[in-house]
Amino acid sequence: MKASDWISVKDRLPEVDTMVLICTTNNKCGISSMYIPKDCYGNVLGEKEWHGCGAMKNAITHWQPIVLPKKEKMDEIQTEKLIPQEFQDMLSAHHKCATQANDINNKIIKSYDNK
Repeated sequence: MKASDWISVKDRLPEVDTMVLICTTNNKCGISSMYIPKDCYGNVLGEKEWHGCGAMKNAITHWQPIVLPKKEKMDEIQTEKLIPQEFQDMLSAHHKCATQANDINNKIIKSYDNK
């Protein structure tokens, strides 16, 4: 990653539900995405914000898209172990968690719509 690949949160934010690499004020890096907060009825409660605890959300200074290669290249990369397994596991776990949270949220909204 080059320094120029990082996008300041002051310049632009990522699209909602797009996993990105993040960097914080204390030079910690991680993975997050943005969402639009809604109540149980689906009413929008504010502008898009980062997933995560308040302290982490406030500390994010830069982000970068996660660009995954095509399947053929991914197989080659995994074979060559260019992406550490722990990072692959972290991406997979975060995606699974975000998907489950989204499914639960949709079920709650639907249950209120049916009342």
